[in-house]
Amino acid sequence: PGAGSHELEIEKYPRVILVATSSPCNARCPHCPCTIMPSIRDTEDAFIKFGYFKKLIDESAPHGTFIRMSGYGEPLLHPQFFELMDYAHNRGANVSLITNGSLLDKEKIERLMKLELDAIEISVDSHREEIYKNIRVGLNFNKVRQNILDLVDARNRLDKKTCIMVS
Repeated sequence: PGAGSHELEIEKYPRVILVATSSPCNARCPHCPCTIMPSIRDTEDAFIKFGYFKKLIDESAPHGTFIRMSGYGEPLLHPQFFELMDYAHNRGANVSLITNGSLLDKEKIERLMKLELDAIEISVDSHREEIYKNIRVGLNFNKVRQNILDLVDARNRLDKKTCIMVS
């Protein structure tokens, strides 16, 4: 390389890993692979195994890799969701959650705030109820809206730094 040129630096470890934690979902969104291919929901391995997740966190946390908890389904349906998140938090992993927001009751919100996630993204797809109900089939617009407001309130009340996004 000549003066002033820069060599391309290849990353030795991924900067972001999208973790599909759950295949089942409590919605039937027409654009989602979970709806289009129902066999995804009913797979034998519907939830990420704790051992596999632990290995992923152990390998990625030291690299500062950003772990995005998502899935074909709703991550909060994973029966060990908070155990997974506790493990990631205790290992110092950078973690965010992508959810449809329907299961964010006050208890789950409080537990999420204690984990000090980097970000929580709620997939809403429309601010208008009549559009929302056609996209997020099976979910309640007003309930999800209130859950988001409760989430923001808890974050502010507890003085946490979690970035809350609505997409």
